[in-house]
Amino acid sequence: NGGSGNDIVEERIDRNEDRAKAKPNAEAPHKGLVRDYYALAVGQASDQGVFPADAQDELRKASTHWTTYLEVEQGKPDSSLARVALQVYDPTALNQPQQAVKVARIIAEDGNDAASYMQLAQYALLAGDKRIEKLASAKAVDLAPKDQRKAVREQLQQIKGAVIAQQLQESGDIKIDPNQPGGGTGQQQGGGQQQAPPKQGGQ
Repeated sequence: NGGSGNDIVEERIDRNEDRAKAKPNAEAPHKGLVRDYYALAVGQASDQGVFPADAQDELRKASTHWTTYLEVEQGKPDSSLARVALQVYDPTALNQPQQAVKVARIIAEDGNDAASYMQLAQYALLAGDKRIEKLASAKAVDLAPKDQRKAVREQLQQIKGAVIAQQLQESGDIKIDPNQPGGGTGQQQGGGQQQAPPKQGGQ
């Protein structure tokens, strides 16, 4: 099941690790390693996109090379690579919301569109960074076409509700169903499946 594909990826990783050691300030090997370590992690994920414990090592290595890439990058960070890094830090992967905010900011500043800033607002909420969440939300509304601004505000409220519901569910004994009027509070039954909030990017 994708064994030969993994072999090719692993051979490429070995080559790029050697190149990164030989030329620590070269960007290209680190860019390749971010993508390939994440690809190996994805190959181990379940059909639902859940990463097993064994995949954490590859995710951490992808994170390390992303950090090194940012240190050696002389110009503007590669936004397509940032999209890979964002998945590495997502709650379903390494679950490092503060790092995800930094990456989402790179994507938003590059894309300069409502969807990218809504995504930044979502990760800022997950990180508990109210300042960036407010700024990103305002920017998302500002960048939206006038006839879509109401819809963007509603989407931002939905994102906020989903994140708050998730955090309450994870932190204690209250379960909130954002689809119910008034939030639908009720008792958590324990051990429930935790859902990541829906991604709003690319709409």
